[in-house]
This record gives sequence, structure tokens and C-alpha cells, in this order.
Amino acid sequence: MKYWLLCAGVAALVPVLDQLTKYFVRTFLQVGESVSVWGNFFRIHYILNDGMAFGSFGGARWVFMIFTAIALAAIVYYLVRYRKNLSALSAVSLSMVFGGGFSNMIDRIFFIHLDPTSKGLFDGRVVDFLDFNISVGGHRLWNAVFNVADAFVVVGVLLFLLDFILKEARSSKKKKEEAKILQEGPEKFSAAESAEAGNPEKTENPAEAESPEKAENPTEAESAEESRSFDESVPETKNVEERHDRT
Repeated sequence: MKYWLLCAGVAALVPVLDQLTKYFVRTFLQVGESVSVWGNFFRIHYILNDGMAFGSFGGARWVFMIFTAIALAAIVYYLVRYRKNLSALSAVSLSMVFGGGFSNMIDRIFFIHLDPTSKGLFDGRVVDFLDFNISVGGHRLWNAVFNVADAFVVVGVLLFLLDFILKEARSSKKKKEEAKILQEGPEKFSAAESAEAGNPEKTENPAEAESPEKAENPTEAESAEESRSFDESVPETKNVEERHDRT
């Protein structure tokens, strides 16, 4: 139950955040308008994107609609099929990708009125507005404008790959440890046999290793018994002699 709540919560939170930010952009800006937030480094630049994330591969809206639908279905299948093997990080990352893709699909389906070139349902464009100016030596290295959903998609993919790499590293380490144990096992067994063969005293019968008192010489035990019998007979002899003197 917790697994499904986690996946559903993340998958629902991403579209909510994305659509709220897009709502404010659509409300306060016109298409093509931009506002500086941090000098020339970061601007809010309202554009409509008919391509994929970050404005890539523009001009093929239906292709991206079909691709997005297939990707979302694949993510749901993966979350259901491998739910027992997925870590919390993998579940969260896939839910982030699903939420981001679903939110951008909402733009294409329900906000066609924002696109003057739209030809009807499922022919809308995605609202993008996050514009970072990353330049080196006066040459701009980053020209893409994106949105919150795009950011969640990219972060989700990176987290999923990170979790996969860590899982493979742990699995490889475990296999090496098991192989090492299997390799050392026969060697330790042979070493133990060699030690026992070289020290026969260690293989003595425990019954033979009793305390000195229990392992006394039988002749010594008989002598001690005779001595005790003699000491007991002495008083009787003295008593007989005393009676004879009185008579």
C-alpha cells in the first residue's frame, strides 16, 4: 500500500506543480515575452513548444503524442510488474518521469486554444518558460527553454540510472565476496586436515584427558585402601589389651 501511495503521490505532485507555474506564466505574460529574474543568467521566457522536452525535435506533434503515450504506459507496466524488486528511489524516479510526461501531454490535449496554429484536439503546444543563459567566452552553450515537467523528467531519469548503477555495483561486490568464500572454503578445510594430521594429541579421546585424580595408578589406590583398613584395626587391638589387663 505504501508503495502505491508513494508512486501516486509523486506522479500527482509533478503535474500540479507544473500546471500551477504554467498558469502564472500564461496569466501574467504574453507569448514571446520575457522577464529577467537573475540578470542575463535566468529569465522567464514564455514560448510555445511543438517539439519534445527542451524544445527539441519540433514540428512532429503527433509523433510526440504517440511516443509519450507509449512511454507512460511502459512506466506504469514497469512499476506494476517489478514492484517487489524496485527500490524506493527507482519508484520515485519513474513516478517523476511519468508525472512530467503526463503534464506536458495535458498541454497538448487541453490547451489547443493557446496555439494559433493548432488544427484541433491533440494538436496543441507545450508551455515553456525557464530560460538559462549558460555562456563561455561570449558563446551561449544552452539555448533550450523548458518547464517544470521537463526538469522532473530529466531528474527522474538521472536518479533511475544512478539507482541502477548502485544496485549493479552492490550485486557485483556480493558476487565477488561469495566467489571468494567458495574459493577459500576448500583451502581452509585442507589446512585444518593438515593441522590435525600434524598434531595427533589434539585428536585424543576426551575420556583419556581426565583429571589426575581420576587417572590414578590402580596399585596406588589399593595401597591407600590397605592403609585405611590398618588404621581402623588398631583401636580394636588396643581395646582388647585393656580388657585383658583389668582381668
